[in-house]
Amino acid sequence: MTEIDADARYPKRLEIFRLEPIGDPAYYTEQEARDRYEQHRGLSIIARTDPPAWYIESAPKYVAEAADYAWFTVTFYTADKTPLREVTWRREGVGLFCRSILDVFYPEGDPKRRVRFVDVVTVRQEFSTDGVVVVTRESPIDDDLVREVDGVAVDDRRLGLPEFGEWEAMLQASAPEDVTRFGWDAIAAADEFAQRCASAGTVRGVDRADGGWRVDAATQGVVAAIQAVLDGGVPRADIPLIVRGAARIIPLMVQPDPRLSGRDAWEDRHRVEVLDGEVGQACEFHFGRQATPPPFDLSSRGQDGIGSYAAALRDAGATRAVWWVSDAHGIVLVQTGDELRGDLTLAVHVVPVGWVWDVKRSRAAEHVDLRWSRADAVTAAGTSRDD
Repeated sequence: MTEIDADARYPKRLEIFRLEPIGDPAYYTEQEARDRYEQHRGLSIIARTDPPAWYIESAPKYVAEAADYAWFTVTFYTADKTPLREVTWRREGVGLFCRSILDVFYPEGDPKRRVRFVDVVTVRQEFSTDGVVVVTRESPIDDDLVREVDGVAVDDRRLGLPEFGEWEAMLQASAPEDVTRFGWDAIAAADEFAQRCASAGTVRGVDRADGGWRVDAATQGVVAAIQAVLDGGVPRADIPLIVRGAARIIPLMVQPDPRLSGRDAWEDRHRVEVLDGEVGQACEFHFGRQATPPPFDLSSRGQDGIGSYAAALRDAGATRAVWWVSDAHGIVLVQTGDELRGDLTLAVHVVPVGWVWDVKRSRAAEHVDLRWSRADAVTAAGTSRDD
């Protein structure tokens, strides 16, 4: 096990790019930091080395009744302040569970600073308490690699809640692995690392018997698929596109039948929410406006485009829909179903802008069937797009 110096300081404010404290005095005293931590007010914790080799962010507790307030993000750096790994721990029961690990690879060499992760190669592992792990390798030069595996032992992803100053166990459990991260060899190293992470369990493909399905693309691939539809084309062949009148549906996920999968339905909800959040953030970056639009009002009534689209969403069992605008189109991220019934789905709709935006409200109504199934997604993904 790698030796990690857990000796820490507690900056009042931390400039994340330079990893330098801000203020005068720049640090809390030991007692001040202890008081903040024990009162759940949030705390930055950095290695005493210069520059810091690691940084822990402890989240504040915003409301008194929050039972799951505790989460920690642990980031490791090179001596030149380049991020190597980010690990997120969240409260589960009486302890912590490792929800995600993001490893970073730099094909063009060490930038000696923090850069946008979309510009480098990353491998993300998203862990669930029921032994399901989603491994994603994203690269600016290759298509995404997404593997959903189950049957993974996750007991080593659990920790007790640390007492103030007892950071070593969390640091040891979060420490980056010794792999090639800089230079062109890092591309192959990232692929090998991702495949090794996925080999910890059974990979689930399109032929799974439990009825579950997940698109073989990460956020960059989903955004590229949306843009292809906006441009009048189609996504790459392994990303499904379902056409329903003026609506274009890009399926993202179908919950497996809990009676067959052996999975935790609440964890199924968590996996949908994670993908929803990641795609939503990517859409906000690529298509968002300064004023973020509110969730689409599923209760809208009327014979115009908005009323008709809302009715179709209700018929499809939609529970949440958020939207963006790109020229003449609305981009809508839609959840349907209920995890306890085992029928959760997630999809992106590309629709006429008048179906979602009051300013461009469409007078002409078109009622379309927005319901779709795993079979529809699998068929659409496997259909040739040459025509």
